[in-house]
Amino acid sequence: MRSPGLPFHPVMGDAALMCDIKRTITVAGLTVLDLYSFYLQADTKVAAFQDALAFGAELGAQYAMVMGDDSNWHRMRDNPARFCDMAMPFGLTAVLEFAITRPLATLQQTTQLIVEARRSNAAVCLDPLNMLRGSGGPELLVGIDPRLFLYAQITDGLLGPGEPDLARARQNGPNIRRMPGEGVVPIGKFLDALSAGITLSLETPGPDRADRPATE
Repeated sequence: MRSPGLPFHPVMGDAALMCDIKRTITVAGLTVLDLYSFYLQADTKVAAFQDALAFGAELGAQYAMVMGDDSNWHRMRDNPARFCDMAMPFGLTAVLEFAITRPLATLQQTTQLIVEARRSNAAVCLDPLNMLRGSGGPELLVGIDPRLFLYAQITDGLLGPGEPDLARARQNGPNIRRMPGEGVVPIGKFLDALSAGITLSLETPGPDRADRPATE
């Protein structure tokens, strides 16, 4: 589950660490929402994720975050379909997150991929900041099957020069994140456009707050 460009902390195969993770979650009184993240690139062997999915299900996770990082559309569609098939026995839903820095970059692409993949345990992971920078605001959600939105990742941040525009956003580079309410994302309007009761996660800027306990 390596995220390109980010630190990698292997877990699978380290029995002591896996036990420690389970114990820590229990002692803290926390629950696990999602497994983050499964990058599907051109050379990815989807079957290699099976043990991670099994462990995630053991922790009680409901969702597995999937990123489409493959310029070949047919392979980028077929690999998530295989991933969904593998996740299904564990009761996991694959949520596909589109992002301006990857080939799977827009809401339209992501909904098309899910329709073509034809898997009942596939859904969209909506990141409002990524969507706003690359394609537009909550008005783009109108008319899309609400069953595709089981999960949203609430984010806030700033627009770069010339945004919203996908080509400019890619030139401008990674997201400039802010705490909710401190950026330009109309979070309330995004939430109003989604169905009531869907699962929400929160993605915030982290380095200066990394020493805070998880419950805080």
